[in-house]
Amino acid sequence: MKDNIRGFLKTNQGKVAGGVFGLLVAVLIMTINFWRTLLLFLLIGLGIYLGSRIDRGKNFNEFIDRLFQFKSK
Repeated sequence: MKDNIRGFLKTNQGKVAGGVFGLLVAVLIMTINFWRTLLLFLLIGLGIYLGSRIDRGKNFNEFIDRLFQFKSK
């Protein structure tokens, strides 16, 4: 029985991950509403982006400086 479940999970990782993600999104939308869920995912995405920059050796301060860079004419 365990081998069957492990085999299914191994061959269908994307489907299982997508199903779990869909369930999580559905629960969040039903409990905290759509806009808060959307904001939550945007902030998670921003955190992942900033974390990946740090992993690649980029400085967080460089990101902030580039984000708020003003060009004078």
